[in-house]
Amino acid sequence: MIARILDGHGIGIAMAAILYIAGKLNHKGVPRDDVVHLFGDGQQLIDVTESMTCKHRYLSSVLSFTKEESERLTTDQVHSLAEALAEHHAYPFGTNNISGCAYLHIQDGRYDVHLIQAQCDLESGKRVDLYLDSCGDTHRIAAWQDIQNFEHALDDPRDPSRQRLTKERIQEAVNRKEMRSLINSRLERMYINGEINSRADVCSELESLGFVIARKTKSSLSIISPDLNKNIRLTGEIQ
Repeated sequence: MIARILDGHGIGIAMAAILYIAGKLNHKGVPRDDVVHLFGDGQQLIDVTESMTCKHRYLSSVLSFTKEESERLTTDQVHSLAEALAEHHAYPFGTNNISGCAYLHIQDGRYDVHLIQAQCDLESGKRVDLYLDSCGDTHRIAAWQDIQNFEHALDDPRDPSRQRLTKERIQEAVNRKEMRSLINSRLERMYINGEINSRADVCSELESLGFVIARKTKSSLSIISPDLNKNIRLTGEIQ
């Protein structure tokens, strides 16, 4: 499991963010397999951020799970992890004083939890900072992630055995099916690690592996491998 803070989010009223995480479509307009409300009142969060006058009014966090982890976890376990992250961010104010809302997105058998919290203490009405890079919160989130992964027997993203597949290993594939599988595994791992977030990132990574982008459609990419005679067609959400 990887815990991430979404940079560039949290400005202004949280209405668009709430509509997105509660919606049936992803950022490309593709229907999600399932969306599960875990906890929180989205309208309250919108109202709180609307009453604030500062620029950065809310914090957006994501918990990303591998497909293998998603197969092992129940919705209740995911719910507990999302609540634990919310409590971690809200300390020392407590989640009762910090308005928050979380949804579970399920796509292709893989889980992602989106958590949004207003940066406002409901008791005093004053703005609070739930996360600050300059104060070492990056290390604090990493430590929380390591503890949760250990306690719940989840995968450690820094485990050398789980590092992304090398260029050499992919090029050693004996046929298109194996090469496609290795490429998809590498791209999935990079996506979970936050290293790629768009089609442009995918194309750049494929080209760095030595592939030529032969064709692009709305739902797929076709690439040419110098080691195989036929094109390889890739599909998926990040394509």
